[in-house]
Amino acid sequence: MRIIKATACYGKSYFLAVVILYVHLVSSPQNASALASSTSSEAEALLKWKTSFPIRTHNNLTSWTYTPSNSTGPKPKGCPFHHWTGVSCNNAGSVNRINLTNSGIQGTLHEFPFLSLPNLEYVDLSFNRLFDVIPLQIGSLPKLIYLDLSSNQLSGRIPPEIGRLKNLSVLHLFLNQLNGSIPQEIGQLKFLSDLALYNNSLEGPIPDSLGNLSSLTYLLLSANQLSGSIPPEIGLLQNLEVLDLNGNQLNGSIPQEIGSLRNLIYLALNENQLSGSIPPEIGNLSSLLELQLDTNNLTGPIPPNIGQMKELNLLYLHSNALSGFIPSEIGHLSNLVDLQINTNYLSGSIPPEIGNLKSLVVLCFQTNNLFGLIPTSLGDLANLAYLYLYENQLSGTIPKELGNLKSMVYLSLRTNHLNGSIPPSLGDLTNMTTLYLYHNKLSGIIPREIGKLVYLEDLQLDTNQLSGPIPTSFGQLSNLYSLILRDNQLSGSIPQEVGNLLKLVVPQLDTNQFSGHLPQNICRGGFLENLSAQTNNFTGPLPRSLKKCKSLVRVRLEDNHFTGNISKQLGLYPNLQFIDLSHNKLYGEISPRWGQCSKLQTLRIAGNKLTGSIPPEIGNATQIQRLDLSSNGLVGVIPNEIGKMTSLLNLMLNDNQLSGGVPLEFGAFTDLLSLDLSTNKFNMSIPSILGDLLQLTFLNLSNNKFCQEIPFQLGNLVHLSQLDLSHNSLEGRIPQLSKLQSLEKLNLSHNNLSGLIPNFDQMNALDFIDMSYNQLQGPVPNNKAFQHALLEGNKGLCGTVRGLQPCFISTVGNKHSSTKERKLMLLIISLILGVLLPASLGIVLIRRGRRKRQETEHGDMQNEVFSISDFDGKRMYEEILKATNSFDGNQ
Repeated sequence: MRIIKATACYGKSYFLAVVILYVHLVSSPQNASALASSTSSEAEALLKWKTSFPIRTHNNLTSWTYTPSNSTGPKPKGCPFHHWTGVSCNNAGSVNRINLTNSGIQGTLHEFPFLSLPNLEYVDLSFNRLFDVIPLQIGSLPKLIYLDLSSNQLSGRIPPEIGRLKNLSVLHLFLNQLNGSIPQEIGQLKFLSDLALYNNSLEGPIPDSLGNLSSLTYLLLSANQLSGSIPPEIGLLQNLEVLDLNGNQLNGSIPQEIGSLRNLIYLALNENQLSGSIPPEIGNLSSLLELQLDTNNLTGPIPPNIGQMKELNLLYLHSNALSGFIPSEIGHLSNLVDLQINTNYLSGSIPPEIGNLKSLVVLCFQTNNLFGLIPTSLGDLANLAYLYLYENQLSGTIPKELGNLKSMVYLSLRTNHLNGSIPPSLGDLTNMTTLYLYHNKLSGIIPREIGKLVYLEDLQLDTNQLSGPIPTSFGQLSNLYSLILRDNQLSGSIPQEVGNLLKLVVPQLDTNQFSGHLPQNICRGGFLENLSAQTNNFTGPLPRSLKKCKSLVRVRLEDNHFTGNISKQLGLYPNLQFIDLSHNKLYGEISPRWGQCSKLQTLRIAGNKLTGSIPPEIGNATQIQRLDLSSNGLVGVIPNEIGKMTSLLNLMLNDNQLSGGVPLEFGAFTDLLSLDLSTNKFNMSIPSILGDLLQLTFLNLSNNKFCQEIPFQLGNLVHLSQLDLSHNSLEGRIPQLSKLQSLEKLNLSHNNLSGLIPNFDQMNALDFIDMSYNQLQGPVPNNKAFQHALLEGNKGLCGTVRGLQPCFISTVGNKHSSTKERKLMLLIISLILGVLLPASLGIVLIRRGRRKRQETEHGDMQNEVFSISDFDGKRMYEEILKATNSFDGNQ
């Protein structure tokens, strides 16, 4: 008992002595001076870092001031940094915590006092504008537990010295511009629990030393440029809960060791280049909530034991090359909310067990090779909001049970082989905003119940076999902006109620059998952009609301029976890019206002009853690439101002009554591909500047009154595939066209062309020639295209072509035609000189002799006259044969 009391007394005395000694040491002038010196050093070091920031930087460090110990001012009590924003100190007054997240700091870490802050445990400089490299001195903070430099602009490599921070638990360097490899030395941080390096430019392999981080719970390396395979050592991280490696360039297979991570709740390996099959061991991750393996090159089947991950609520396997059937075991994942296995090569039918996934909100099976029926059990998924089954080979009818999906927002069954009618029960999906049933074989009428989908924004039923009228109930779809019904067999008139759809942007009604008038108020809401109603039987005037519909971007109304004065029904459209009103019954003149449509690229009004001239103002629409005013009654000349339309690719003015000549301003159309001025009244020469349009592939000037010669410059149009100059008054020789090696069709018929046909040897693409009804002569080229050429109406042609007389010189060849022609002319001239001229001269002399009363004797006259009988024709012919080498065509 005494011993216990004595011990207790001794303990109290010892404790008292220690306290007294501490007070003595602290209160002694020498120790107080040392503490003040340490504090002063830390303060001055931090202030030095602050002064390295740009002067104009607006940050939260205005409170960083310090009164030196030898100052006469008041001394701070307690922690000397208590008024410094973001700075804390320990009981000894030394800085141990700096938290300056989102403080507007702009600068570098070069002056950060790593060596002057030996007690620093916590540093958070995230969400600032720090740049340049992380200094090597980062490893001089031996007590550091927490380091966050994320969301800055730091660059360079992660220094290996970071591995000296033996007490570090959290390392956040994400959202910077760091590059280089992840240092192996990070594997020495045995207390590290949170490593986040995502959203940088790190490259190289994932170091296998990370397998030493046995305390690690979060490993976030996504959105870098890491390559190589996933190290199997990852399987040693038994405490790991989150593994995110997505968005890199990792390759190889998924290591089966990942199946050992029993605490894992989040696994993201998506958006890499991983290959091979999904390891069955992945089914061992019984705690997993989210699995993302999408956007890789994975092959093989989906392992059935994936159904063991009972806690899973998100499964992404899409955008791979997976094959085989969808395992029915997926139906065991009762907590699954989001299932996306689209964009693979999966086949077979959709397992009815999918109907067991009562929590499912998103189901994506699109873009596979699935076939068979849509299971009716899908109607049991009461929470399903998004159902994507498009781009498969599904057949049969749309189950009426889909009408039970009251939460449905987006339903896409497009691009399958579905048949039958649209079930009226879809009208019960009153929350739906998007319905895509296009590119199927659906038939029957559109059910009026669709009009109950008051939140519907996008309805696309095109490319089916639907018939009947558009239900008047569509007028209730007040939120509808896209109505696509084209390529069906719909008929009747468009309900005027469609004009009440004030948000309508894209109505596409084309390629049906609609009749009657378009709704007059179709642009009542002022949002209409894309109106397509071509290839129907619409009649009457254009909708009056179109005249002031400045939102229009694209209009297609061709191939109908619209009537009315076009210049009065249309207005000014600042956003219009494309309009086609061709093949209707519109009349009037072309409005000068088209020149004010600054964004217009295509203007087609062909096949109407337009009159008047082409307004010069149209040249102000300099963005037009395709202008088609053909098949109207336009008169006058082409205005020179059209030359300002230098973006033209296609110009079609054919089948009008235009006259005059082709403006020289056409030379500005350097990108022009197609030019058709045929069937007009042009009556001047073809301008040589057309030969400068080097991109031209189609040129038709036929059925006009063009005269004079064909300009030889047309031979420069090396891309030309069709040239038609027929039915004009062209004359002279055919120019050399041998450069036109792309030419397929050539028509020069019904002109006054003369002379020889030039060389066509190199024009191998030519398969149609018409030179009929000209005045051509000489041999026809021995060219394949001429074997079936149309050449009738040329009296001077000869050759082996059917219908022509053979040339009398059997060795005639195209290559030497000009040489042989000269030899033939030499023969003819020689005969004339040798026969006709002496005979004529003799007659003249005889008459003259008679007038001289026969004063000279008969013998003298014979000496003066060159008698025909003295001419040796045979000898002359032999001389000609000698000169021409017997008409050898090889010379």
